[in-house]
Amino acid sequence: MLFAGLSFGQSYVQFGTGNVESSLPFYTSWKYAYTSTIYTKDEVGGAKTITAIAFNNNFTDLTALGFDFDMPNQKIYLKHVSQSEWSDMSYENPTANGYTLVWQGTVHYGALGWNVVTFTTPFAYNGTDNLVIHWENGSGTSTYSLKNAATTVGKKQVKCNGADAGGVPITAGFECYPFGTKANIRFYYDNPGMPSNPDLTFPLNNKIKVDLNSQLQFTLGDNTNSYDLYFGTDAANLTKVVDNLSISGASSYSYTPTAILQPNTKYYWKVIARNGNGSVESSVNAFTTQQIVSQFPYTQDFETFWVSNIDPDHPDTLSSVINTNYPDSTAWSWDNGWACSTGKVNNYKGHFSAYVYSFSSGSYSLVTPRLNLPSGMRLNFWWKNGYTSESRTANADTTYLEVSTDGKQTWNTLQKYCASTNMTSYDNSVVSLESYAGNNVYLRWRYKSFSSSATKFYLDNIAIESIPTSAIVTLSDQTLTYPDIAVGGKCSKRVVIYNTGSSNLTINGITTTGPFTCNFNKTIAPNAHDTACVYFAPTAVGQFSNNVTFNIGGASGNATVACTGNAIATVDSYFQSFDAAQAIPDGWVAIQSSKASNIVKNIWVTNSAPDVYSAPFALKMNRINDSDTLDPVILVGPGVTGYASNILSFYAMKGGDSYGQDLIVGVMDNPYDASTFVAKSTVTLTSEYAKYAVTFKTNTTQPYIAFKFGNWDPANPFPYPSLRIDDISWAADVAAPPSAAQIGFPLDAAINVDMMSGINLRWASGSANTNGFKLYVGTTPTNCNEVVNGVDLAANVLSYNVPFANLNYNTVYYWRVVPYNENGNCAEPLTWSFTTMSDPTVKSYPLVENFDEVINYPYQSDKPLGWTIEDSNNDKATWDAINYPPAAQGFTRNDSKGAMVILFHLFNPKNDWLITAPLQMKQGKRYDLEFYIHTLMDYSTGLVYNEKISVWAGTGRASTSMNDSLAFASVNTATDWQKVTASYTPAADGIYYLGFHAISDPAQYVLLVDDVTHNGDLN
Repeated sequence: MLFAGLSFGQSYVQFGTGNVESSLPFYTSWKYAYTSTIYTKDEVGGAKTITAIAFNNNFTDLTALGFDFDMPNQKIYLKHVSQSEWSDMSYENPTANGYTLVWQGTVHYGALGWNVVTFTTPFAYNGTDNLVIHWENGSGTSTYSLKNAATTVGKKQVKCNGADAGGVPITAGFECYPFGTKANIRFYYDNPGMPSNPDLTFPLNNKIKVDLNSQLQFTLGDNTNSYDLYFGTDAANLTKVVDNLSISGASSYSYTPTAILQPNTKYYWKVIARNGNGSVESSVNAFTTQQIVSQFPYTQDFETFWVSNIDPDHPDTLSSVINTNYPDSTAWSWDNGWACSTGKVNNYKGHFSAYVYSFSSGSYSLVTPRLNLPSGMRLNFWWKNGYTSESRTANADTTYLEVSTDGKQTWNTLQKYCASTNMTSYDNSVVSLESYAGNNVYLRWRYKSFSSSATKFYLDNIAIESIPTSAIVTLSDQTLTYPDIAVGGKCSKRVVIYNTGSSNLTINGITTTGPFTCNFNKTIAPNAHDTACVYFAPTAVGQFSNNVTFNIGGASGNATVACTGNAIATVDSYFQSFDAAQAIPDGWVAIQSSKASNIVKNIWVTNSAPDVYSAPFALKMNRINDSDTLDPVILVGPGVTGYASNILSFYAMKGGDSYGQDLIVGVMDNPYDASTFVAKSTVTLTSEYAKYAVTFKTNTTQPYIAFKFGNWDPANPFPYPSLRIDDISWAADVAAPPSAAQIGFPLDAAINVDMMSGINLRWASGSANTNGFKLYVGTTPTNCNEVVNGVDLAANVLSYNVPFANLNYNTVYYWRVVPYNENGNCAEPLTWSFTTMSDPTVKSYPLVENFDEVINYPYQSDKPLGWTIEDSNNDKATWDAINYPPAAQGFTRNDSKGAMVILFHLFNPKNDWLITAPLQMKQGKRYDLEFYIHTLMDYSTGLVYNEKISVWAGTGRASTSMNDSLAFASVNTATDWQKVTASYTPAADGIYYLGFHAISDPAQYVLLVDDVTHNGDLN
């Protein structure tokens, strides 16, 4: 049986004093494995009969924790070899290559120290060759808790292989990580008449943070009459502290140093066993003593760090306090589960906070260094039980603050921490240590998890300090930054005020010079806290940065918070048609419910034709699902004035006839805080757009007008209620011509405007009293009528296509939209300009288009300049560029920046054309085309669908001109990009176009095109 004890009277040779964690020789990363390790003749020693070997668990006492375990089906083979390193990693079958089976059986692993296997077949080592230990692990179980000490030798002396099925592998091996490292080992042998080697049992070799009052413990075996013990801080010059001390027999012994050990010091020691025939030495072991804290105040903010450059391209900043890589660099100790968080959202201050978390039930401790406490001390720290994005299950975990006065043998509880609800901010805890004055103590935070619903516990800014004699103020925030707010509005931020002192903290308001207010007049008891609201309430436009100081009397601490806010001007009128862009307009705020996300929203701008009053866009509000019923959903407009003269008008409708739906109009002084909404009028919507008007009292003070998603009926079954709003106007109720129209596309002074499909001019109404528009387009800013001369358009027509035939390349055009109504034309219409693209005709070859420079704008189909997209079945599922933001991996060939993509339609087949820029070609010349197509796996179904494309040539940039078929291709695998080639020989000189025609069946997936190359010759 493996790891059985040896009878005293045997000697051993030991290789290795390193302390690298390794699963060698078992290699338990796999269920089945082998390792073959070379130990050199210098490491094994002279000729001897090896009767046993041992490996050293120097890390965790799994037996004491109740986690020791068996690993059956282990085999050990030995063989003499001449090489000192592996030059060949091929597998050697031990039964056919001269190996000796010395033991087979079950491993029992768990206890600390050297664990021994006694061979059933002793091995006669010749003393001149090197030795291979071939270990086969056939347990069928992988584990990461088996750890033996190893030493780095920098040589290729271990080869291994593993598998999770099929038994111990019989294929070529590889080097184990960490490379150049092999397990520490002892080779036991009979040494008649000589003492057994002493075994140093405590402290373990290379142990760190050893108590200053520790004894040195060791065992002496058979044939031992006396011993010497050497001890000191210089391994090469140890002091003999025990000289030839007689013993009564084989047993465990100890030595107590004559003086307390020095803190944070590395010591070395060895024992020599003697009898009349000679002496035998132990190995020289080392240990490092603990740090002791005797200077106060002592603080720990977990901010000390080091930078790992294991991956030089991605250096990693790591904590030096809870440092699993180099635990000897810190005086603190911890169990698995503790770490340092670098997430700013969940940290208290700075870069790091300590935290603990475990799905598994059990206890996990973080322990301070040894503390030599003077009188009058206390513990002060910040904690949080919860996570920003999680809910909390009550009583799933508790953290105990405990103290030990007997070297961590026993612990007394000082305080318990268990939040009843999820904590999103830190709380302060102060605990007196006066009862432990004059003691050497340890403090620990012991986290106990009771279920898989346990929540993280965070810890930061620990201070062991003198107990104060007065109140001390600590603020949760040192700076407050407010969002933009209109003059007359009011925005609040919360500040938690902690009294970390020993007497009452009395606060009598604030002192400030800016537009910030806070009416806080309270007394806070010691170790308590309260919350103050600091308001930004500007009365004038401007950027404000002012200090707000709480008046704290004679208390100490920082009572000042720096406040910054930007006050913006109100408007006396506006008209919002949502037509300028498919996004929430600037200056408007959408207050979503807690069920909303970046993908699913309560409020968004829609272009669905049934949802729109004036094309192309309207605003839509809805409830997401049947759990989204309580949170307010509010659309807030810009800050306004004019309550005495203006009227609010808008068009609105509900989403269906199966339920009733209300829309509530109100006012707010804080556009970001739904609780400030004050209802003024409720309208009941119909399933067709209707116009509604609301007036307000002249003494209304809140500057924001808001639209709140109202009640619906019936509530059950849940009807998925929704509503739409369009053309919101805030204007004086007077008879006047309409305001100027708002520009849509192209933007004023735009250049390189694509004209291949004509130019679709877009604009939006500037006021609700618009009855229609007159459109002018020309080449002079004054006349502005050479192309389009005053065409009359209805009020709900907000676009006009100027045909390609009416435009010229590289030309400046001017355009003007003149709104009108029964009171006349707009008095001051705006004139805008744009410059068309240069002639895109390809006159030199090759044409190379990788689509990397195409900017992909949301809610429109984008393409290279001069190319044309034709959505033949007008289902809006058509070609588009995919490159901005950078395309996800797989969407482009060779992960380049861009490609062209067309998505699927559930009911319609793909019938969409991507047509090149004009190509100048010569009669009788051959032109070669090459491009790549690809598709992706649909992760919702796990399937790859069949995508199809054809390529045509023609003399026009429309599908009706595509007369010559060049190629057909399909793709139904999601692995490599598929190359497609074709050639074309024109019948006459002229301008031609190539058309890529997507023709996949309905309900397929995505078709991608990239890296188009067109070679030709114009000579």
